[in-house]
Amino acid sequence: MSQQVDDIAHGIPPSNTVAVKRLTARDRDRLQAALRAVTAIDALTRDLLFRQ
Repeated sequence: MSQQVDDIAHGIPPSNTVAVKRLTARDRDRLQAALRAVTAIDALTRDLLFRQ
């Protein structure tokens, strides 16, 4: 959210993109963990839908 506020202040339309280089090390770690979790959810959903 703060990235969107900064973008607006600089005349850039808000979006859902993430400027990874602007993240703190802690936030990068949290983003990586979230992306790993999403990957796991995709596999679990596929298993549930197509399990025999």
